[in-house]
Amino acid sequence: MKNLHLWTVCALAVFGITSDAAGYVKHYCEYTQISNKTPHKTYFAGRAIFAPATSLVSSDETTEFDAGYGIGMAYGVKLNDFRIEGEMKYVDGATYSESEIDWEYEVSNTQLGLMLNGYYDIGLVNNLALYVGGGIGFVYNATNVIASNDYYNYYEEEDFFDYLFSYQIGGGVSYSLNQNLTFDLGYRYGGTSKTDYKANVKTHEITFGVRYNF
Repeated sequence: MKNLHLWTVCALAVFGITSDAAGYVKHYCEYTQISNKTPHKTYFAGRAIFAPATSLVSSDETTEFDAGYGIGMAYGVKLNDFRIEGEMKYVDGATYSESEIDWEYEVSNTQLGLMLNGYYDIGLVNNLALYVGGGIGFVYNATNVIASNDYYNYYEEEDFFDYLFSYQIGGGVSYSLNQNLTFDLGYRYGGTSKTDYKANVKTHEITFGVRYNF
């Protein structure tokens, strides 16, 4: 009889331990597996921008710039798999230089833009997701041109300023560290309407961003 009681107590103890363990594992998995359909509705994003290629494209000439760098900030709303955001971005440092006999030409381009973006998130596994989307807006585009000739002791600098319609399309991959923090790496291609000197500005951008979900 005592042995029966002992076996009964042991069975109950094992059942209790395994139930607690299963509950802990279930709780842990539910906590660590972040759904792309996050209940948070708004977010703030900060982005580092690397522009490996920027060009001024006119009907008879294309000027290719060296790489530029910039930053971006955005505030958005998430609606299940869709996101809508307003973004402000600044990209500087895109330069072009050319030498012709005794002449030196240096051109630099800077953009400050306000964009309305939309994205669609595609959930994968292990808190990973793909996203695709684009945006439209306006940019303040500033181009600085310097022409110099040491032989003639000549130096001239001129600035061109334009407010242009702008668009961008692209995609990337994101990773949700927890319910509040999401990291993303993306690419986007952008363009503008024609400047006063009849050229379109074309850009390629690689972005690394951090989103904080409220």
